[in-house]
Amino acid sequence: MRAKLAGESGFTLVEVVVAAVILVVVLIPLVQMINRGVMLSQQAQERTIAMSLATDYLEEMLSTSHSSTSDFVTSPQTIEKYTQANRTKTFTRWVTPVQRETRYSQHRAYQYNDMLVTVTVQWHDNWSGQDRHVDLTTELLGR
Repeated sequence: MRAKLAGESGFTLVEVVVAAVILVVVLIPLVQMINRGVMLSQQAQERTIAMSLATDYLEEMLSTSHSSTSDFVTSPQTIEKYTQANRTKTFTRWVTPVQRETRYSQHRAYQYNDMLVTVTVQWHDNWSGQDRHVDLTTELLGR
């Protein structure tokens, strides 16, 4: 081995390898944390879209009159929405109305049908590989 000259500096191979190992040990959890954050953000956005689709339908339903469960379209509706990753996500929405009680006005002149209506929105979560869903339920009194 040769002696160091005055003013000559640098890192040895051992120092470089130790620094690289420390860098890798720190970067792997950091990359995993960023990936997890992206995944949670995507899942939150999909859940928000599903809640919005269910809420929109409930608002539309509350603004119109329904006298019986046959007034509702119970067949599934497919809705395409764009997510933050600029990918199209397919959501399926359907309604489950249940007739709860029939009441009559005084002298039986008017009939009031109380209904329980559930709106379900389902989608496939690509990150977990599972089907997810959101259910919103409201009670329609005296329609």
